Amino acid sequence: MAFLRKIPENPIIMEHFKGGAGHIENYPILTPDEMYGKGRVCAFMKLQPGCEVGRHRHEGDCEVFYFLSGNGSYLLDGEMVPVEAGDVAFVDDGEEHFLRNDGDEVLEYLALVLYTAQK
Repeated sequence: MAFLRKIPENPIIMEHFKGGAGHIENYPILTPDEMYGKGRVCAFMKLQPGCEVGRHRHEGDCEVFYFLSGNGSYLLDGEMVPVEAGDVAFVDDGEEHFLRNDGDEVLEYLALVLYTAQK
């Protein structure tokens, strides 16, 4: 199933994602089927200034963010910490996280959600 393609030109707009302010722009890289049941998200994401991914808990999966550009604040172990291009953030099964773009430019990142148990 090898392929080469571009990500979609038009994102999936997700308003108030997980209860956060504003919206996120989701550009899927792989579909869940292309992840062979190992995960549900592999995407390039954009978070405009002032927008958020609301606070939520992962259950049955984990998530990694790789920040490509911009800066923001990320909830890590109950504490808000700054994030910027080059940072990697990980939240494990059972943990909570939150992301806010509190900068002046778009916060761009790769998101990968993998299942922690067999589906």
